[in-house]
Amino acid sequence: MLKDLSYALRALRRSPGFAVAAVLSLALGLGANTALFSAVDAVLLRPLPYRDPDRLVMVWSVTSAYPRMNVALPDFQAYRDRTQSFATMAAYYSTRRNVGVAGGEPERVLMDRTTHELPSALGFQPRLGRFFTAEEEQWGRHQVVVLSHRFWMRHFAGDPGVLGKSVTLDGEPWTVIGVMPQGFTFDDPSIELWAPISFKPDSDMLTRGNHFTQV
Repeated sequence: MLKDLSYALRALRRSPGFAVAAVLSLALGLGANTALFSAVDAVLLRPLPYRDPDRLVMVWSVTSAYPRMNVALPDFQAYRDRTQSFATMAAYYSTRRNVGVAGGEPERVLMDRTTHELPSALGFQPRLGRFFTAEEEQWGRHQVVVLSHRFWMRHFAGDPGVLGKSVTLDGEPWTVIGVMPQGFTFDDPSIELWAPISFKPDSDMLTRGNHFTQV
């Protein structure tokens, strides 16, 4: 073993170019394997950071043309009201909105529109205040918003008096009712706001032809 190692070292000294190439190849291979393991660990091995993660599932619509697609809101409501297979169900979709806070510069942020069941489905409670209710999913009562922890810190300096204050979404005032726990992520780590899924009663988004929610 020692003789083999000594021979290998002498060979590398005689061919420094080959030695550099070998070291670089080894480093790249180790780096790639480390990155791959980190991705597998985060996505497949590490439990999701929610209550009972092994019981969480996604529900998809299935057609002959599309084996997996998003769910229309009326279909979600039917599943939720009639199913006996799930303890609770929640729907959501992401959208980008222009948000403004008094005294600050407006910015464009990613927001999740969700149903009120999200906390019970994932097993969390807001750090401050509350999540919205089923009644606040009704059009006309829907302009309430829950802030991410970092949005709260960035725009309100962690002020516990933020509840009841307003933020402007696309030029309209929305009332702050809660702040998410620090480090909470769901769907996308860059989500800054959560608000109810709500549409006017005659909206096309309430038809079964619009498959836009994830369940």
